[in-house]
Amino acid sequence: MPGKTQLIRLLDVFLFGPYMIKASLDKGLPDYYRLGLGVVGLGTILYNGFNLLKIYQAEQSTLSNWRSQNGRRRRGLRAPNLEQLRRYSVNL
Repeated sequence: MPGKTQLIRLLDVFLFGPYMIKASLDKGLPDYYRLGLGVVGLGTILYNGFNLLKIYQAEQSTLSNWRSQNGRRRRGLRAPNLEQLRRYSVNL
């Protein structure tokens, strides 16, 4: 389950951004509204999509670092808790 900020980013990328772009295609709006909605919608998708991928890759790298230092297949080894992951985390 993604964290709260990651959930917001997912909503921005897959719901709000495309909705703004779709709304910008409405011919009943003035041109400057349409342009603004299109630019902001595209910017929302690009900015939040980039950050979503960046955080996901950092989390995967952190988990990989933890596994390499603690042994991947050792019996009785549990998944790391949040405090253990923070110890090995990469600052973004």
